[in-house]
Amino acid sequence: MISKIERGAYLAKRETVEKLCSFYEMDLERVSESLDIPNTDDDELDLPLQLKAIEHELWVDPDEGIEELRRFEKYTKLEDGTKSSNMAFVFFLKGKYYEKKRKWNEALAHFETAVKYAKEFSDELERTNILAVCYNGLGRVCNHENKLSRALNYIEKGIQSFNPDGLRPHVYYNLIINKASVLEKWNRDSEALKIVEDTWKEMHRIDIADARLNLYQIRVELLIKLKRFDEAIDIASEGLEKARVDHMYDRCFELWSSLGEAYANKQQLSNAQVCFQSALKLENKIRKKYLTITTYTQLGLLYLKKGKVQEAQEALKKAVLLGRNLKDDYRLVKALFAYGQFFLNGNNDLKALKCFEEALDLAKKHSLDLFVLDILLEITDICKKKDLPAYHDYMDEFQQVLKKFRKEGFGPMLPQVLPNQVSVVNDPPED
Repeated sequence: MISKIERGAYLAKRETVEKLCSFYEMDLERVSESLDIPNTDDDELDLPLQLKAIEHELWVDPDEGIEELRRFEKYTKLEDGTKSSNMAFVFFLKGKYYEKKRKWNEALAHFETAVKYAKEFSDELERTNILAVCYNGLGRVCNHENKLSRALNYIEKGIQSFNPDGLRPHVYYNLIINKASVLEKWNRDSEALKIVEDTWKEMHRIDIADARLNLYQIRVELLIKLKRFDEAIDIASEGLEKARVDHMYDRCFELWSSLGEAYANKQQLSNAQVCFQSALKLENKIRKKYLTITTYTQLGLLYLKKGKVQEAQEALKKAVLLGRNLKDDYRLVKALFAYGQFFLNGNNDLKALKCFEEALDLAKKHSLDLFVLDILLEITDICKKKDLPAYHDYMDEFQQVLKKFRKEGFGPMLPQVLPNQVSVVNDPPED
């Protein structure tokens, strides 16, 4: 038993340690200190409360939070080695930690393990809604990785497993909003808009400010895609006021960027510049630094339109560097594409080609086929113009992608959804 206590094989009661110390004539306080045994003389520690505190710590300081979680995991192992329902929460919180660190594979693995425990202890845990929360986490991670089919599948499972009479009632609307986010990113805009409009009518039921503002953000993005720019400006302005009052800096950043995008589409470039610069004034306050990649990209293209070449290059170069450093391949593809357009504008075709080829590799890595097609259009134009030997290989690749779209029945609508415009990508709410 002593060796098990030393190895943390289970949580020993203080009375047990007291008896052992008395038998072996050892100092209880020194043993307690060396083994980090919690004092339970006065009252017993509430494990759900401790898990809630750890979840809070993960939000405040992820690295300290994960250490607290590891200590908790060590001391909640059962004496007989059997599994505990607490493990569903432990692995869920580990998944959240790795999601915050943008380590997607680790996040997926831990969320999936949490799902396994949630199912194993389903009777005990049904009211906690931990299963729905884990599925939402899986959906968020797959959304970030652009695995949209998997994301949608997980979200649907989350909606089906949600207990309306259980805890964490906010999770239901987080799942619904996450679903709209995935559909919008997938260019299934009519489905996404239907969800947004239906959920908009229930806005008063959404308790979490972050979720409400994400709904504003998705609606603005959809209105911009539908070229309803004046409506987008109105909704973004309304959302901005709410985000400012609630001190939601990340949502403020997104909405300022989308407002700038709407003005840019109306060719009101000075207004757009004010919006992009207002967003970037929040750069030091936002948690999700990767949001800045798209805004710097948009600002760079805006400067290019206004003939401010040096400012354009500085903004686009920063967008690319941020994309690489933050390992956000989805936003980096758009930044590289825009940087390539900058070099094309200056008749520097070979530098443009280098940007486009890097963007192509990333787009293929993540199966971003629409981006692949758009990038190949630019690459084949350069190769043909410069009479480069790679022209025929790239042309063959271009035709293969087109055939794939035709086979999937995507051909007729392709010109409407080609990603030749840099748009804000909304970030789903966390649970």
